[in-house]
Amino acid sequence: MKRIVRLTESDLTRIVKETINENINQSSEDFRSISRRVSSALDDLVSDTKKGDTRKIDESKDAVKLHIRRMENFIDDLKKKLR
Repeated sequence: MKRIVRLTESDLTRIVKETINENINQSSEDFRSISRRVSSALDDLVSDTKKGDTRKIDESKDAVKLHIRRMENFIDDLKKKLR
């Protein structure tokens, strides 16, 4: 069943602003989460480097690269949204 809803210009403006703010807040939280993962992976890499375990060092490097790639993808998606 369809309903017709009447909106004033101010209602529509408020809805759009709320939607934009929600998207910005979610994007900010996603960015922080990825940043924490990159930082944690870098800390692990430093720790493994100090221990001298080459196998662990390679795994840590791969983890850092993976998280950085995710960060790059996230930033690219944000750029597309902001156009």
